[in-house]
This record gives sequence, C-alpha cells and structure tokens, in this order.
Amino acid sequence: AQQPQDAQPAQQPQDAQPAQQPQDAQPVYKELLRHSPEEFEQMRQAAAAAAKASVINDFDAFVENTRDLTEMLYDLDIDWVYFHYHRKHPYPIIESFTAFTICVVCGANTYRGVIRVWKANAAFFRAAFPNLPVDLNDPGKARVPSLEGLRKILSRLNPAAIVAFIQVLACSRILDDMMRNDAHRPIFALDGKTDRALEYEADAKIKQHRQRHLHKRDYIVTLFSHYGLVPVDQEPVQRKENENKACVRLVSRQDNLQGAIITSDAVNTVEPVAQAILSAGPDVHCMLPIKGNNPKKEEAAKTAFVKHSNEVLEYRVEDEKGHGRKEVRFVQCLPATVMDPKDLGPWAKIAKTIVLAQTISVEEKYGYERQPETRIFFSSLPFSEPDLAHLVYTAVRAHWGVEAMHYILDVTFKQDRIKHKCRHLHQIRVLINKLALVLLRYEADRSTTPCSIADLRTEGNVPKMLGLLSDVIRGTKSAA
Repeated sequence: AQQPQDAQPAQQPQDAQPAQQPQDAQPVYKELLRHSPEEFEQMRQAAAAAAKASVINDFDAFVENTRDLTEMLYDLDIDWVYFHYHRKHPYPIIESFTAFTICVVCGANTYRGVIRVWKANAAFFRAAFPNLPVDLNDPGKARVPSLEGLRKILSRLNPAAIVAFIQVLACSRILDDMMRNDAHRPIFALDGKTDRALEYEADAKIKQHRQRHLHKRDYIVTLFSHYGLVPVDQEPVQRKENENKACVRLVSRQDNLQGAIITSDAVNTVEPVAQAILSAGPDVHCMLPIKGNNPKKEEAAKTAFVKHSNEVLEYRVEDEKGHGRKEVRFVQCLPATVMDPKDLGPWAKIAKTIVLAQTISVEEKYGYERQPETRIFFSSLPFSEPDLAHLVYTAVRAHWGVEAMHYILDVTFKQDRIKHKCRHLHQIRVLINKLALVLLRYEADRSTTPCSIADLRTEGNVPKMLGLLSDVIRGTKSAA
C-alpha cells in the first residue's frame, strides 16, 4: 500500500497479479503455490499419457493382438455359470471375469481397487471385449460396474470353470518347466490354507464372538504343480472334519497323475492319504514327512541313518546364498528295509525308501551357524529308482516353493484381508488370485530384466497383460 501504483508492473509480470492476492496471505505461500490447479491437472494428465505411451505405443497394434481374445475364451468349452445363478445380467460373464482378473493382476486387491483400475483402462477393455456394456458418456470406453455389480458377476461364476481355465493356461508352462529342469517325473504338492480375516454369519449356538469367528472360517486344500507353482485343483474342508478327508477327496478325483510324486505336510502323514495317493493312478508315489506327530518313527529313522551311513545315496548342494545366509543342503536315502518292521508299523507296506533332508545355515554377516534343520520323509519310491537322491531333493524343495507362494498371496495380494460372508464368493476370490499369480509368473519369465511380482502389479500394465493373455491362449491352442 505504501508503494506507488505505477511501480507495480515493473516489479512483477502482469500474469502474477499481486493485487488480487488476499491480504492475509504470507510471502512463503507464493513459493509453495507455484502452479494453479489447472496447471496441476495438466501436469497430471501429461504424466498419465506418458505412462500409457511407455506401456503401449500403438493402440491399433493392441487391438489387432486382442481382437480374437473373446472368441478364444468362448472356444475353451468351459461351463462358466454356477448352477445356482442362471439369471440375466447386463455384463457377459466371461468377459467380465477376465476383466476382473486383469484388474487383480494389475494391483487391485479390493472391489474398489478393481473399479479404479477398470475405470482407468476402460478404453482397453472396450477394445479387447466389444461385448461389454458401453459407457453412455464415452462410447469408446467400457462401462464400469458398481460394487454390487462386481459381487453379482463373481457369484455367477463356477469355481470348477476357473480351475479348468487355470489348467488350460498353465499346461504349456508346466511342460516348459519340466523340460527346462530335465525332470522325468511330475511333482505335485498338497497344502491347506485358511485366511485369517475371513468370517461368516454368526452361529446362534455359539455365544462368544471369537469362537464364532473361528468356527466358520473357510479352509481350502489345494493341489499344486511344482513346475510353475500352478494350482491344479482345490477342495474345501467341510465342517467337523480335518484336512485329511479333503485331501483324500481331492486326490481321488484326479485322472492325470500318472508317474507323479505327491508331497504334503506332516498333518497328512496318515494311511488314508497315502493309500489315496497310491491309488490315484499307475506309478504314482507319495513322499510324506515324519515329524513330532510320529516321534518313535522319526527317532528310529535317524538311528538307521547313523548305523547304515555307508549305504546311503546322497545329493548335495553347496554354497546356496540368499537372504544374508550361506546354506548347504543335502538329502540321504536308504531302503526302508533297514528299519525294524515294528518301528514302521502299518507303513511297512507303503514306505520303500526313507529320506533324511538337512539344511546347514550360516549367517554371512556375523559368521553364526544355526542349528541344522533335519527332516525325515517316508516315500513309496523304490530304492532302485534312477537318480533317486536328486529326484527326492527336487521334491523336498518343491514343497517349500508352495509355502513361499502362500507368502506372496498373503503379502502382495492381501489375501488374508479378504472378508466375505459367502463361502462361494471367497472360493472365487482365492482362485482369481491364483490365476493372477500364474499370469504374473508368465510375464516375469518372459521379461528381459529381473523383476518381482509386486513390481508388475501396476495399473499401466493392463494392455500388456491383456496381450499376454491373448498370446498364452493362442499358444495353448496352437500347441493342442
């Protein structure tokens, strides 16, 4: 106010217009608010356009690559609709399920996250799936479903159809991994998992909330293929039963396990599970751990390895480094006949080979050697099996790979935070997470630079993942 009016234009440019600023504004705000809201919006749009251009440079090429994706999905001959939900819906089930899966692949862990990714990539979904409803405000984009619409889409899906779809996508990956590892036997792993955040409607017979919460928690047993960590099939554990009965049902209905080795946790080291595995097909074998659930058998097996140390077959891996540790792993095999039949008990008719697996770990930073980890396994593989020690070592490591995959589902996909009051919806969400993980592993394998699963889960990867899905289905059909 003390300066003359004719001096103001010389001190500041005309576009600054200091006279229009509020009187109570401090000078420091002029440094922080350098850009107007319109400029911020322009910068945001430019950054989004640059990110999209870095992912895909030619929209016409994307359309050409995915133009037959819908036709290929319908040609898979899969019954997608769950028998309880044959009702009309504006969103076609196959295209909607595929779009939902791609959104989960690209970082969406919740329904709101799926809507956000769908909205940001509506043009790509419209180009890849012409049958999706059109956005009334922009005909070039697909309409974004509501929260209730997404739940209805998932509730119409058949879980067996998603399992069949995973098997179709993973067929070539399993074969490629088997050829890469030069394996002469497929390896499968049985493992059960329950999500901590899952809860159902309250049971009137149980009064305490915590007991209610645990009573109706869903528990699912899955059969994984070691090659690619692909889920082959899954079976929910029914009420008032344990994991063993679900494993028996799951293994008994498989018809493509010829020549396979099936591993599991110690909780399934029981005769019904072992007999179901041996009866699953010709030349199918089991390899089950013996831990604290059978202390006498475990101690007798360790004593046998001490007495017959000159007869063992051994396979050893030296200097395996990772996570700040230097590890030495080895397995030793002995024929089961070296043990007393009284110690084996009913397993005398099942076990043909006993296996000792040990890991010696040293912390590289401090030079501290941990207590060696030793595990005993009973296997129905004959002791005369070619390259037995190497095959057993691969099977032992395969089961640890499944446990690592559960960590990815819990941490990266936030599967432990899924909350549903419908058992059917929960099974669908779990299967979609596993399907998304299969696609991400495909992309990680064909990537020229090392990348993690979390790095690939970005919204900008939607066109890349749609193109990957088209390439995988096209390659599977050409191989068939």
